[in-house]
Amino acid sequence: MKLQLHDNEGALISDNTDWLYNAPGPQPDLAYAPLRALAPARVSAHAEARRRDEGETIVDLTLRNRGDVIAFQVRIQLLTGHADERLTPLFLTDNYLTLLPGETRTVQARFREPDRKRTRLRITGWNTVLKDSGHIPIRWDDDHDRR
Repeated sequence: MKLQLHDNEGALISDNTDWLYNAPGPQPDLAYAPLRALAPARVSAHAEARRRDEGETIVDLTLRNRGDVIAFQVRIQLLTGHADERLTPLFLTDNYLTLLPGETRTVQARFREPDRKRTRLRITGWNTVLKDSGHIPIRWDDDHDRR
């Protein structure tokens, strides 16, 4: 079930997607059986840093479900270094999100800027399939000046 709250002008204030399944009898684990059978969802991602203030990086991450099944529990992480170390703290406007078929969503990420050349996002999910094992490079706002 997807719920959305809009203001008087129609702007989205909040949205929430919940998994509802009425399992027969007192076996709550059966409610998740359809999730185990979900086909892979093809998700694409693009990340662009749009400004940095006082050492803080702000990245717009655009995710799109290009498949015909939901992309369930899409998770965003920030990695740095050669050993895929998680970089924290990472502040996100959304995480563990569900994308309906054809849906596009932009999530804002904020973090203290480490070594730009080794920083990337990793996108994973219950049934999510991305190129390069979900490792998404960040395009920095001054990258286009170097071309």
